[in-house]
Amino acid sequence: MKIFVNNIKRNNISVLDRAVQFGDGCFTTILIKRGTPILLDEHILRLKNGLKKLFIPELDWKKLKYDIKKIAFISKNTFSVIKIIISRGTSSGRGYSVIGCKSPNVISILSEYPSWYSKKRHFGINLIFSKTLICVSKHLSQIKHLNRLEQILIKREIELYSKADEAIVLDNEKRIISCCSSNIFWRKSNIIYTPSLFYAGVSGVMRKMVIDFIQKSEYKIKFVSHKKDSLNNAEEIVVTNSLMPVFFVKKVFNKNKVFWTYKSKSLFYTLSSYCLDLK
Repeated sequence: MKIFVNNIKRNNISVLDRAVQFGDGCFTTILIKRGTPILLDEHILRLKNGLKKLFIPELDWKKLKYDIKKIAFISKNTFSVIKIIISRGTSSGRGYSVIGCKSPNVISILSEYPSWYSKKRHFGINLIFSKTLICVSKHLSQIKHLNRLEQILIKREIELYSKADEAIVLDNEKRIISCCSSNIFWRKSNIIYTPSLFYAGVSGVMRKMVIDFIQKSEYKIKFVSHKKDSLNNAEEIVVTNSLMPVFFVKKVFNKNKVFWTYKSKSLFYTLSSYCLDLK
C-alpha cells in the first residue's frame, strides 16, 4: 500500500483535518488496469458533484487527473485500486464552522485489488437484508461522502452471517436503496429495476455506466422506490461497483430462510462482457 497526501508520499495527516474531525469530504474508488485508471473522467465528475453538494472549494481537476495517472503507473499488478479522498481541509479551530477552510486536502491510497472478487464474479454471491436502516437525506443522497457509519454497521452484519457476501439495504421507510458497497438491479422479463436514489444511497460510477448501456439495449429500465417484496418474482438480481464490476446474485436470505433464488443469468452475462471492457 502506498499513501500520498497532496501528492507527497506520507501516511499521516493532521488531527485537525476535517475528514478526521467530522468526516467532512467525499471519496471515490478507482480500478487500475495495467497501470491505467479505468473510467477516470467519470470518477472526476463524481468528485466534482460531491464537492459541489458539500460546498467544498474546487480543485485543480487537470492536476488531480495527472496525479492519479502518475500514481496508477506505479502499480506493477494487472489490477490494483486507487482511493481518492478529498477533505475540506484543516480546521482553524474547534466547531463545525467552515470559515477559513479554503484549501481542500487530497489523500490518494494505492492498494491491491481484492483477490476474492474474481472468484465471486465467476460463482456469484449471496445477499441478506440488513437490519440497519439508512436515513433519508435528499441533501446528501447520491454522493459518496465520508460519513460511512451506517455502512460499517451493515458490514458488521454481513461478517456475522456466514452465508452472506453482501446485504440489501433499506431506508427508514423500508424502501430498497442499494447494497452495502454496491448498487443493485433486478430483472423481470425485459424490464430492469433499480432504486431511484432520490432519498438516499450512493450513485456509483458503474451504476451510471450500466444505466447508459441498458437505455441503448433491448431492455427497459425503471427507477423505483420499491419495498423488498418487489424482488419476489425477479428472474435475476445483479450488483455493481467500480471494482467488481458486476456480480450475479445466487440467493437472498431473510431471517435465515431463503427469500429468493436466481432463475437466470442473461442480464449478468450481457453486462459482464460490457463492464469488463470499459476503459
